[in-house]
Amino acid sequence: FAEPEQYLEKLDLFSELKSLPAEKTEKIMLYGVAETLKRQRVELNPKLKEYIESAEYGYPWSFVANDYRRYDFLPFNAWRILPKEQQALFNNCQIGNKSNTKFRIPRVFPITRELVELLGLYAAEGTTITSAGRTSRVVFSFGSHEAELIEYTKNLLKKVFNYITEPHYAHETATTIQIDSLIVSLLFREIFKAGASSHIKRVPYLIFNSSRALRERYLIAY
Repeated sequence: FAEPEQYLEKLDLFSELKSLPAEKTEKIMLYGVAETLKRQRVELNPKLKEYIESAEYGYPWSFVANDYRRYDFLPFNAWRILPKEQQALFNNCQIGNKSNTKFRIPRVFPITRELVELLGLYAAEGTTITSAGRTSRVVFSFGSHEAELIEYTKNLLKKVFNYITEPHYAHETATTIQIDSLIVSLLFREIFKAGASSHIKRVPYLIFNSSRALRERYLIAY
């Protein structure tokens, strides 16, 4: 194994999401956009009009654009078509989706020990579930006797995603920890490329591009 010339220390999620087909990011939203949309209204309106009319919402484009400003969100796919200099205006925004507006993640995502350990646990115990576009969930499955590992996973989720979750008791001998989030399931499935189930799981590319110490933490967690 050849060491990379430079270790990967962070992911720019805007760039990662932009590399995906538009249909995979159609439900992803940017938040914290209201002031930029108001301040740059004249400059942004032509591209917003183009996006809204192509999306065929059934409402005048100006009504929809006003909702973006009023409710402080912007579809990621609208951001996609902006010129680079206008995209940069949103660099400090957060990412989420409308079905869970209280949960958001930053654009710049650091590659930390906690993330690497979580990916190792996912390789051993994780699954990504999607159901007809309605359910997007990452699930970690444990034996009900693995209390310390369950608690450790809860703490990792809090540190990595600032996501607070509680165990679900599937049955007498099984307990699950789950994250109900489109953006997190998209991260595991499409950006980390960790695989959705046991038959197609793989070691994420970021592990091979991390330091030896982090690679060891991945293997230990697994």
